[in-house]
Amino acid sequence: MKNEQLSQYADISTGRSFRGAIKKADKEGYKVIQIGDVRLEKGKATVDFEQLTQTDLNTTRKVDCLSDGDLIMIAKGKEKHLILLNNVPENLICTQHFLVIKPNLQFANITSNFLKAYLESEFAREWLNANSGGNYQSTLSKATIEQLPIPDLSNENGTNFIEYILSVNEELEKYHQLIEARKNQVAGLISEMVKQ
Repeated sequence: MKNEQLSQYADISTGRSFRGAIKKADKEGYKVIQIGDVRLEKGKATVDFEQLTQTDLNTTRKVDCLSDGDLIMIAKGKEKHLILLNNVPENLICTQHFLVIKPNLQFANITSNFLKAYLESEFAREWLNANSGGNYQSTLSKATIEQLPIPDLSNENGTNFIEYILSVNEELEKYHQLIEARKNQVAGLISEMVKQ
């Protein structure tokens, strides 16, 4: 299977540039995801849309807002956390410290779930860490992530590869849910026994 680059199957852009602190809007404006808004819960990165700063954008140009199914990745710092956005509110944007990754619509078999699974694979993580720039703080550029090697997904082998990755991920998710349920059962039992 020959290799391609991620840019073949995903559209990648940077978040919106802001100079200095983001000023709060007096009325409803654009909700902005900043690095400090990303929370880690049980190893997963999440964003609480209700807690975001709202700001006005003084621009005549079209503002590209985030939507369901978009992936955002923190581009600065050691950990390049990745978030698959769902139930996105209107007028949501992120700062320049994020990369926005969307499946290329030319390929019907490329989904956000597949891209997330691939980008979170050990191979992709190691490659991105090895190729990030910056002397004091690791920074991942749009140009770098676009070059991430990825198998040729345009043929039957590629489709089989995608289906396999997604099925394994689904299986792992079920195991994680079962493990969490078992931990909660044990915690409940211990709590109950100690009270007696």
